[in-house]
Amino acid sequence: LAEGAGPGFGFSDLSGYPQSERGSGKTRIFHLYNTLPQARNSLCELQLWDYPGDIRREKFYDENGAELAAQCLGTEPVKYWDHLYFSFIVAVSIKAFAYTTIVAREEPLTFYPRAN
Repeated sequence: LAEGAGPGFGFSDLSGYPQSERGSGKTRIFHLYNTLPQARNSLCELQLWDYPGDIRREKFYDENGAELAAQCLGTEPVKYWDHLYFSFIVAVSIKAFAYTTIVAREEPLTFYPRAN
């Protein structure tokens, strides 16, 4: 469902950068670029489009597998045209003139609820 979702999203009034996502399934990959001549530690807003899993179990990891601090900006998906998305704020670190890869994936259940 999400393959190709979001072209033009974030590009209102012909300013800013368009944000689109080409992923599908419960694992998504993002590439973030730092065009500055110094390392950058900042917060980044990422959108997961048409997510089929449990958004409450979503975790974000850097390219080394370290978990990143992240927070979902809502409990219900936002509708945009005929798609739904969740926005997350993720803390990232990127070296000067470099890029990093962020992996979002749903963590497995550690226990299964059952009726007594």
